[in-house]
Amino acid sequence: MKYNQPYGESDPNAPYVNGNPSTGTMGSIPPAASIEFPQREIANFILDNGIAAPSNSDLRQLVKGVQSNATNFKPDVGVQNAVVVPLIPVPDAYYSGMQVRFRAAYAPSGPATLDAGRGARPIRKSSGGTIVGSEWVPGDIVEVTYDSVLNVWQLPISAVAMLYAPRDFYVNDTTGLDTNDGLTAGAPFKTIQKAAYAAQLYNQNGYAITIHVANGGYAKTQFGAINGSGVIYLRGNSASPASCIIHSTAGNGLVFPGDGRFDIEGFRIVVDASIPAVGDPGNGVFAIGALCILGNMEYGYCAGSQIAAANAGTQFINGPSRVTGGAGWSHFSATTGSQCFTNTVNNPAYTFTAACNYPAGFAYADLNSTVTCPLGAIAGYGNVTGSKFQGQTNGVINSMGRGTGYLPGDIAGVLYTGAQYN
Repeated sequence: MKYNQPYGESDPNAPYVNGNPSTGTMGSIPPAASIEFPQREIANFILDNGIAAPSNSDLRQLVKGVQSNATNFKPDVGVQNAVVVPLIPVPDAYYSGMQVRFRAAYAPSGPATLDAGRGARPIRKSSGGTIVGSEWVPGDIVEVTYDSVLNVWQLPISAVAMLYAPRDFYVNDTTGLDTNDGLTAGAPFKTIQKAAYAAQLYNQNGYAITIHVANGGYAKTQFGAINGSGVIYLRGNSASPASCIIHSTAGNGLVFPGDGRFDIEGFRIVVDASIPAVGDPGNGVFAIGALCILGNMEYGYCAGSQIAAANAGTQFINGPSRVTGGAGWSHFSATTGSQCFTNTVNNPAYTFTAACNYPAGFAYADLNSTVTCPLGAIAGYGNVTGSKFQGQTNGVINSMGRGTGYLPGDIAGVLYTGAQYN
């Protein structure tokens, strides 16, 4: 709304003057716009903030609208990693310092964008870095500020607590509640995901966080990148992994992003495709840039690969593996500069207890990645069908000299586009 000068004045900034009958001074004539438009502007502000219908019985509706700050807040109506906030009114543009708040519908699984009416722009950390996942959880109210120089939405500086000693969290799907603090076995969380979120609240400062998971059944879980330095230990039932099951019906079972180190042991991983997840390969344990160390584990059927690494991630198999089902792709999968490798000193034993088919090969390496997989004792070798290995685009399958017929499978391995087998 512009300034509406007195009627008959050519100067757009001409002031209003009071009339004075005693001196014969004529007062300014206010045009209709000078009275109507401010009222409409205020009434629209009250309506847009959803306080109540504008009313003459409440002369503090304007300040209540300012208090609510509702014009810059809406629930997210987008999809995962593509936040959409339908502001009312739609802004004319994104301005530096503009703040938008939204109630999150999804936790991010990696880089994400926000569209507040003028197109999607990346959401970045306060440092300018790309988000990697789990920066917020469903239901959180997230606030971002626009930076017109970088053309991104920026998260606020994270307030995390500093660890000065190791920390333990406890999870129990039977006795736990995600409203507990999870710090004792007597007050555990209900889900592993809640423990993963809780770990994000700390700069580990070189100390370990151990998540103790009781026997039971758990849903898929995505961890965030480790804050500071340290390791996260995820411990199920090391003596009986089948007693502690992570079962996903819509995408990856366990996801570990970022540059952190995660040590996992004592779980049975199952990922079926009864509810497909868009853009999610359905891997069992997926290291996306992270280092994962896998101890005694059991793998049921996985829609993607049972053990997968991407984006310079590393999977280190340090303990025995029991396999009770095949996969939609492979057992080992390394892509985009990643690696999967078994302990080459104490080669882990493998037991295949049922028919296991791997359409893309037991071991798959692509895009300058490596799978190094000398195994220990192999039981149930004949239960494995499909290609022994597949190499693509400079991928390397390294059996450490054991020959091309060494790996499980009933079809010879194949190599394409500069791939190698050693």
